[in-house]
Parts: sequence; C-alpha cells; structure tokens
Amino acid sequence: HLHETNHIRKKSGCTLKTINLSNNQISGVPDTFFHGCGEHLATLKLANNSLSTLEETIFSGLSSMKTLDLSGNRLTSTHISKRLFQDLEQLKELYLDHNDLSNFEESDEVFVPMAGTLVVLKLNHNNIKVISNRTFLSLNNLLELNLSHNQITSLDEPSFSGLESLKHLSLGHNQIVTIHEQSFQHCDKL
Repeated sequence: HLHETNHIRKKSGCTLKTINLSNNQISGVPDTFFHGCGEHLATLKLANNSLSTLEETIFSGLSSMKTLDLSGNRLTSTHISKRLFQDLEQLKELYLDHNDLSNFEESDEVFVPMAGTLVVLKLNHNNIKVISNRTFLSLNNLLELNLSHNQITSLDEPSFSGLESLKHLSLGHNQIVTIHEQSFQHCDKL
C-alpha cells in the first residue's frame, strides 16, 4: 500500500508531469494520494502491480491527465465506473489491458467522461464476454480499440455504435462464432 504524504505535498506542491509507479507490488492507493497534482500531471502509470480495487475518487481533480496506464493489475469490472473517470475529460490514452475485466454491461457509461478526447483504449487480455451496445457509444474520437485475447463470442449489430473515427480494431484471439452483418456499420474509417 502507498501511504498518504500530505505533509510533504503541502510544503512542496505537486508539479510532476509524469508519475511512473509501474512494476512494483502496490496493492492499494489512498483515494487522496494524487490530489493536488491536477494542474500538472499528464501521465500516470500504475501498470504491473497488484491493484484489485481503486477508490472512486482516486483520480478526482486530475483534469490535465492525458495518459493513464492501469494495465497488468487485478482490476475487475466491478471497480471500473463512470465515477472513477469523471474528472479525466482530457484523457487521450487509457490502458486497462491484462486485468480481470469481464464486462461493462452494468456500467455502460464508464467511458463517457473522456468521450471527446479518448483516442486509444486497450482492453486486451481480459475476460470480456459481451460488448453492450452502449459501451463505446460516446467514443466518437476513438482511433484504436484493442479487444484481443478476451472471451467474446459474438458481435451484435450495435456493438461498435459511436465509433465513427475508429481506424484500428483488434479482435483476435477471442471465441467469436457469430458476427452480425451490420456490426461495423458505424465504423466508417476501418
């Protein structure tokens, strides 16, 4: 677990543009650990740790963040919510690959906060089985979506609704049996 260092932060302020805590054994992060870094922090890397949960307010105030890497952890769909990402309106790249995500059906609007800016979304190497028709609906600027190495069995008509700008879609190494003839009708640039 990382421990809060408010005493140090209040004296020096947080002017870091990049924080890389990847490849450690971090299992938890206090919900206010990154507070105060919002004006400057553009890149946060927490990849390849042991995170299984994240407090909903951990990214509060990080409105300048462009890249968030949470890959290689133990995160589940239960802990990925719209509220978790609510302040990340400038986010361009989100890495959630190599986790234990299974679906986004109950949290269809999880990516809405970064709808206008997100261009790269990595969801590969998870346990995703179903793509809800609303999961990617708001991501009209997304250029790259990686869903490879999951357990997707079918692609329904509205699976990729809203992805008008998508140029790269990776669906390899799934268990796809059925593809609706209009699955990609909204992906004009593929």
